[in-house]
Amino acid sequence: IAAGPLDELAITPTASTVAQGGSVTLSVTGQDAFGNPVEIDPADVVVTSDVPTDVIDGLTVTFPTASPHTLTVRVGQVSATVVVEVEPAAVITNPAPAAPA
Repeated sequence: IAAGPLDELAITPTASTVAQGGSVTLSVTGQDAFGNPVEIDPADVVVTSDVPTDVIDGLTVTFPTASPHTLTVRVGQVSATVVVEVEPAAVITNPAPAAPA
């Protein structure tokens, strides 16, 4: 059975929560109106983010700022979104100096 035209996309990130400065890679699958799988060519996938500072390289997104980030994947006229929660980077403080003995 040959699949029909692409009707729906599903996005699976490598993680749903990532530390600030971290990255996720997206896996994109598609199906036709009858639920049959449709092969997706990664070259046809366009990824955008609602946070303009995100760095998008193909299907990999790097997050310089902490906040919820909504990623949109589009193939032709079909799109889907996923939210990745980016947590603030740990703040490292200098330990207090040792008291003289």
